[in-house]
Amino acid sequence: MIALVVASEAAGVWTLQAGVMADNPASLALHEKHGFRRVGFRERIGRDSTGHWRDVVLLERRSAVAGIRVGGGPWVGCQASRERRPDNCRHTALQPQKLPAEHW
Repeated sequence: MIALVVASEAAGVWTLQAGVMADNPASLALHEKHGFRRVGFRERIGRDSTGHWRDVVLLERRSAVAGIRVGGGPWVGCQASRERRPDNCRHTALQPQKLPAEHW
Protein backbone atom coordinates (compact mmCIF):
# COMPACT_ATOMS: atom_id res chain seq x y z
CA MET A 1 0.00 0.00 0.00
CA ILE A 2 2.87 2.36 0.79
CA ALA A 3 4.37 1.74 -2.65
CA LEU A 4 1.01 2.50 -4.28
CA VAL A 5 0.68 5.81 -2.42
CA VAL A 6 4.27 6.84 -3.20
CA ALA A 7 3.96 5.90 -6.89
CA SER A 8 0.63 7.69 -7.28
CA GLU A 9 1.98 10.88 -5.75
CA ALA A 10 5.10 10.72 -7.92
CA ALA A 11 2.79 10.48 -10.94
CA GLY A 12 0.79 13.52 -9.78
CA VAL A 13 -2.35 11.59 -8.79
CA TRP A 14 -4.04 13.40 -5.93
CA THR A 15 -7.01 11.11 -5.27
CA LEU A 16 -7.04 7.34 -4.86
CA GLN A 17 -10.37 5.55 -4.64
CA ALA A 18 -11.19 2.08 -3.35
CA GLY A 19 -14.19 -0.15 -2.84
CA VAL A 20 -13.93 -2.70 -0.02
CA MET A 21 -16.51 -5.27 1.00
CA ALA A 22 -18.08 -4.11 4.25
CA ASP A 23 -17.51 -7.47 5.92
CA ASN A 24 -13.73 -7.26 5.40
CA PRO A 25 -12.49 -5.40 8.51
CA ALA A 26 -8.83 -6.19 7.82
CA SER A 27 -8.89 -4.48 4.43
CA LEU A 28 -10.86 -1.53 5.78
CA ALA A 29 -8.32 -1.12 8.60
CA LEU A 30 -5.41 -1.32 6.14
CA HIS A 31 -6.87 1.38 3.92
CA GLU A 32 -7.67 3.64 6.86
CA LYS A 33 -4.17 3.13 8.28
CA HIS A 34 -2.79 4.54 5.03
CA GLY A 35 -4.95 7.65 4.97
CA PHE A 36 -8.12 6.49 3.23
CA ARG A 37 -11.41 7.75 4.62
CA ARG A 38 -14.91 6.37 4.20
CA VAL A 39 -16.93 8.42 1.75
CA GLY A 40 -19.83 6.17 0.90
CA PHE A 41 -21.62 2.87 1.10
CA ARG A 42 -23.29 0.77 -1.59
CA GLU A 43 -25.67 -2.03 -0.73
CA ARG A 44 -25.37 -5.42 -2.44
CA ILE A 45 -23.05 -4.14 -5.18
CA GLY A 46 -20.08 -6.53 -4.88
CA ARG A 47 -20.30 -10.26 -5.50
CA ASP A 48 -18.00 -12.63 -3.65
CA SER A 49 -16.53 -15.92 -4.87
CA THR A 50 -19.56 -17.88 -3.59
CA GLY A 51 -21.97 -15.74 -5.61
CA HIS A 52 -23.38 -13.83 -2.62
CA TRP A 53 -23.95 -10.11 -3.00
CA ARG A 54 -22.06 -7.95 -0.50
CA ASP A 55 -22.20 -4.35 0.64
CA VAL A 56 -19.21 -2.23 -0.38
CA VAL A 57 -17.65 0.67 1.50
CA LEU A 58 -16.28 3.42 -0.76
CA LEU A 59 -13.01 4.98 0.38
CA GLU A 60 -10.75 7.72 -0.91
CA ARG A 61 -7.35 9.13 -0.09
CA ARG A 62 -6.43 12.70 -1.03
CA SER A 63 -2.73 13.44 -1.32
CA ALA A 64 -1.21 16.21 0.74
CA VAL A 65 1.58 16.43 -1.86
CA ALA A 66 0.36 15.83 -5.41
CA GLY A 67 -1.85 18.36 -7.13
CA ILE A 68 -0.81 21.17 -4.78
CA ARG A 69 0.21 24.53 -6.18
CA VAL A 70 2.96 26.03 -4.04
CA GLY A 71 3.17 29.83 -3.81
CA GLY A 72 1.66 30.41 -7.24
CA GLY A 73 4.30 28.16 -8.79
CA PRO A 74 3.80 25.02 -10.86
CA TRP A 75 1.58 22.14 -9.82
CA VAL A 76 3.52 19.66 -7.69
CA GLY A 77 3.68 16.14 -9.07
CA CYS A 78 3.30 16.92 -12.76
CA GLN A 79 6.23 16.04 -15.04
CA ALA A 80 5.47 18.96 -17.36
CA SER A 81 5.43 21.31 -14.38
CA ARG A 82 8.77 19.98 -13.16
CA GLU A 83 10.09 20.82 -16.61
CA ARG A 84 8.54 24.30 -16.27
CA ARG A 85 6.03 23.59 -19.03
CA PRO A 86 2.70 23.60 -17.12
CA ASP A 87 0.77 24.20 -20.35
CA ASN A 88 1.87 20.72 -21.46
CA CYS A 89 0.65 18.99 -18.31
CA ARG A 90 -1.25 15.80 -19.17
CA HIS A 91 -2.82 15.59 -15.72
CA THR A 92 -6.12 17.42 -16.13
CA ALA A 93 -6.81 16.99 -12.41
CA LEU A 94 -3.79 19.20 -11.78
CA GLN A 95 -5.01 22.02 -13.99
CA PRO A 96 -6.88 24.89 -12.33
CA GLN A 97 -10.60 24.64 -12.88
CA LYS A 98 -12.82 27.69 -13.31
CA LEU A 99 -16.47 27.02 -12.69
CA PRO A 100 -19.20 29.34 -13.94
CA ALA A 101 -20.77 31.65 -11.34
CA GLU A 102 -24.08 29.84 -11.66
CA HIS A 103 -22.38 26.67 -10.36
CA TRP A 104 -22.21 28.24 -6.91
